[in-house]
Formats: sequence, C-alpha cells, structure tokens
Amino acid sequence: MTTTNGNRKILDMKRWEMCAAVPIATGAGAFTILSRHITPLVMYFPPSNITPFIYDPAEDGFIPIVGHGLVANPAAGSTGVATSFGPSGTCPLSGTSTSIQVNEVLSRDLRGYKIRILSGPGAGDVRTIASNPVGASGAVTVTAAFSATPDTSTVYQFITPRFWAITAGSTAAASFRMYDWVTNTWTSMANSPASLSSDSKMVATPSFIGTDFHPFATGTATSGGSSTLTNTAKNWTTNQWTNSQIRITAGTGIGQIRSIASNTATVITVATAWTTPGRY
Repeated sequence: MTTTNGNRKILDMKRWEMCAAVPIATGAGAFTILSRHITPLVMYFPPSNITPFIYDPAEDGFIPIVGHGLVANPAAGSTGVATSFGPSGTCPLSGTSTSIQVNEVLSRDLRGYKIRILSGPGAGDVRTIASNPVGASGAVTVTAAFSATPDTSTVYQFITPRFWAITAGSTAAASFRMYDWVTNTWTSMANSPASLSSDSKMVATPSFIGTDFHPFATGTATSGGSSTLTNTAKNWTTNQWTNSQIRITAGTGIGQIRSIASNTATVITVATAWTTPGRY
C-alpha cells in the first residue's frame, strides 16, 4: 500500500554538512555573496575574470552564469553584496486578474519569488509568482488575484536577487557591476569615487526581508508638495535620510518609491517629483 514519509529535518540543526565541491579553485580575491534577504542563494566568484557560479542549496550544485566583465580580476579587497529588488517596468499589454505582462526577457524559472505593483491598477499589491515564460517576455502568473487587473499604465517590480560586485584598487569603468538574476545579465554601474583597499565591504540595508516589507520608519503625512512630504509630528535630524528611500504604502500615491535628496525636522524632499503626494 502507499505510505507517506513524514520525516523532517530538525530545524536549525547545529552541525556541518558536506556540500558540492567548488568547481574552480579559489584564490586571493575570491568571495561569496549571500542573498539571504529573500532566498538562500550564494554567488561565488573565481579568482580570475572567467565564468562565475551561483550555488543553489536546493540542488546542492553550482550554476555557471555569464562572465562578470569586471575591469580587473578580483583581488584582495574585492567585495560584493545582494539586494532584493530586481528589474521594473511598465506593462506592455493588459493582464488578467492573475497575470501581469512584463517587458524583460526572463532567463529562468522564477516560481516562489514575488512581483509587486508600484503604480497603476493594483498599486501596492505584492504577489508570489506561480509561472513565467523562460527565454522570452510575456505573462507572469501569480498565485493570488491582484486587487485590480494590470493594464498598460501598471508599473511593476520583481522582488528578486541582484548581486553587486566591485573590484579593489580601481575606479575605472566596469570596476563596479551588477548581476540581475531575472535576466542573467551584468550591467556596469557608476564608477566608485575611491578605490577599495585590501579589507573592504559593501553593505545592503534591505526593506524587503523574507516575505514582507520591513520599513525603517513609518508615519502619516500631514501635507505634501510636488517633491516634498511633511509630517509635523516628527523631529528628524537634518539630512538623516539623505540618499535613503521613501515609499508610499497607503492612501493617495500608494506604491511610489523615491530617493530622498534631503530632510529637515519635519519635511522630506525627494530627488524626483511625486506623481501624487500622500501617506508613507
């Protein structure tokens, strides 16, 4: 007769376990990046400018990805970090109650990751991906219906890993590059203002951890302008939020995200004007 195996691994077991062998020997400058905020993926860089790998714990195996294209081979001080926000865009076509059309050519199965709507119908929705095309753009289906059907005014964003790597000892072009998990592509970022030394680190401060948003500060706006948001109940230190991000989570303007240019004790000024100001 059919039986069910009910065995379970003990949670948080404090022991070492053997993993698949690293495909290329490491050396000075090799490092790993853990995308711990949304999924347990580790990016591994070999000590030369050749194919890097991602380790998938579910498969206990290393997956080769496209070459990182950094201006120089990783050396002592080279480092990286992972973030939880992937590519974003405006829907090219209308979707359905459980699907959303995206522009990106999707390079892999994204089941279990999430997609959120930044603006337009369904703004503020965060849904888990159920299926997606691979090797093409098109309809991404989700496990629960959106609050409104996405259309060509809907702006979306994938909540998926991005890996950022920077080469030590250089500020030249391609010394700082980003790898996108959704599209399997690298992009050069702005040059570093100063070269890294032999003991450097990058640090991410994510607002999406695990399965939900974890904002660092919240409140209700008492007024707003084209590029400002005011909360008279606050007493912030001047410019304490400069270069941070602010997101409207409810009310008018829900789903909008902006970089903060400056702040006073009660007023935040954003770098790009709001579509509509509101609560945050």
